[in-house]
Amino acid sequence: MGLRIGLDLDGVIMSHREAKQRLAVLRGFSLEPWQTNANVLRHHLPDAEYQAIQKIIYGDATLAAPPVSGALESIIELSRTPGIELYLISARRTGIARDSAITWLRKQSVIDYIPEERMIFVERTADKPGPVEALQITHFLDDSLDALEPLPRNVAKYFFDEDGVTPNLGKSHDFSVVESWSEFVRDVLIAVKRND
Repeated sequence: MGLRIGLDLDGVIMSHREAKQRLAVLRGFSLEPWQTNANVLRHHLPDAEYQAIQKIIYGDATLAAPPVSGALESIIELSRTPGIELYLISARRTGIARDSAITWLRKQSVIDYIPEERMIFVERTADKPGPVEALQITHFLDDSLDALEPLPRNVAKYFFDEDGVTPNLGKSHDFSVVESWSEFVRDVLIAVKRND
């Protein structure tokens, strides 16, 4: 079996940084780019404001979201590499959150490189280990520590940290940190060579 690469969507393929900053300003809060990171945002806003912004981000704002820098090019490169299968595993509830994500993935042509049958949407971040195990995912890229921590030990875990927040999180970890898609692609291609 080749490598099965699992990818998160929000904060890894789809960027919400600017939308989070804009929505926070409308609510009277100013956020630095790093403060929009999925692991720290909740600490910089009152819970009601955080929940309101998350609802918009995962709903109406999805369609206007830009791709994360380097994501689309990297997905194309990895999808064309022999010995690699790409899967998307995202915590988006059913309804508008899921539907808007599928529409965005079609609009950005991601669906041409990760077929819809390899796109799995779960209710909560805590539900990701199930499909990761069932699909025998070998490598997983996510921007949420809550998603990576419970994954099976045999999965190579990658924390996507384009904001450089890892040193400030104060947690020990068993994952690799990548600050860009190019770093992740480099590591995966090394793993493919080792797997040959």
